[in-house]
Amino acid sequence: VTGIYNSLFLRLTVDLLLVTFAVYPLLTRFLCHGAHVWRISYACIGPFLAAFFTGDSNLALAVNLRHGKESLCIEDETAYFSFPLLSVFARGGAALVQAVCFVLILISYSELGISLTNALWIGAFSFLLSFVLAELPVGGPFFAITIMCGMFGRGFEAGYLLLKDAAPIITAFAAGFDAVTAIFGSYIIAAKTKTLHHQEISKFL
Repeated sequence: VTGIYNSLFLRLTVDLLLVTFAVYPLLTRFLCHGAHVWRISYACIGPFLAAFFTGDSNLALAVNLRHGKESLCIEDETAYFSFPLLSVFARGGAALVQAVCFVLILISYSELGISLTNALWIGAFSFLLSFVLAELPVGGPFFAITIMCGMFGRGFEAGYLLLKDAAPIITAFAAGFDAVTAIFGSYIIAAKTKTLHHQEISKFL
């Protein structure tokens, strides 16, 4: 079991670093020419820490709003729309964490690889379940993993128990991913709608 947890934490950490410092910055630079991507990454620090150490998406939303408005200077009309939308309903970070966890559960039960059909099933249901976590600001991703195990069947109904002790860490990573996603997503929306202003990084919160 310890080996499973080590593998889980390593994979989630690597995914977090790739998403925060490679995928999102490149996507933002592609969509918003001239975007100050490293300033956005810097603005993510506060919201990420709040989300990671509490695992609470509602608390992270409040911190995200303040950093988005005061550090990135996103105007109210966009901030009050984009941050709640991305933090509550578009929880891509939760979906990613759920998929990684479920893959580890399958691997731990069987030495066989993950088939294409299973990979598509995992991706689809991780994505769909991430949209119904609004009423669970804390612990939602682990609840979704439990549902996925039951829906998958084939003797995996109790598979979530393998990761039960790691539920707080799973929730922390998911909340951290979601906080970073909300910052970058809101910046892109604000840049496209021209509802943000740039300021020196020394004036960031």
